Amino acid sequence: MRNFDKKNEIEIIMLAAGTSSRMKGVDKLLLELNGEKLIQRTTKEAVESNAGLVRVVLGYNSAERRRALNGLPIDIIYCNNFKFGVGASIRAGIKKLNASVDAVIIALADMPFVSRRDFDDLIQKFNHSPKSCVLRAVSEEGTAGHPVLFPKSVFGHLKSLRGDIGAKNIFESRKLQVEEVRMSGDRALFDIDYYQDWENFKKRLCNSSSTRKS
Repeated sequence: MRNFDKKNEIEIIMLAAGTSSRMKGVDKLLLELNGEKLIQRTTKEAVESNAGLVRVVLGYNSAERRRALNGLPIDIIYCNNFKFGVGASIRAGIKKLNASVDAVIIALADMPFVSRRDFDDLIQKFNHSPKSCVLRAVSEEGTAGHPVLFPKSVFGHLKSLRGDIGAKNIFESRKLQVEEVRMSGDRALFDIDYYQDWENFKKRLCNSSSTRKS
């Protein structure tokens, strides 16, 4: 977390409790590149943003994932009901928020291209938007993705989530004021579900690095 003149108190909930069920026994959040595990990479970007406290929700393989986060200034939340889906993780995180929090950003630990700047763009937009407005990251082409910022007025709905569809049913069943925050490329969409996604991530990162050097 960097020092700055805050207009609102905003925390980040990093969802990192899932089972990596599509990875055939490999814990995707512990995949490593250049000495850094995926869960470290995504959490560090959140910590280095202009948000306040970052809370990481753990469940599956929590001991190893917790070990990977040693040294980071975060709050760990253990979700015993993680097998019931992402809704349970969101509920666990929301219940731990400080009463003074004005908004929360829900982020996913398996999205390696989301950067501190993306979090800061959401925060800056919130500072200049109606405080009842949900801010949703979208791809360059306009497809809805993550992270998503929810104002305090929606916290009650988040606490009632069930199943594995996250906050999707809130968007579908509630008349919310939603504004889009555009992110370049597919950063708001790209996640690691299969090992091939990890291979694609490494290739794209290598190509990006080569382009900058040239």
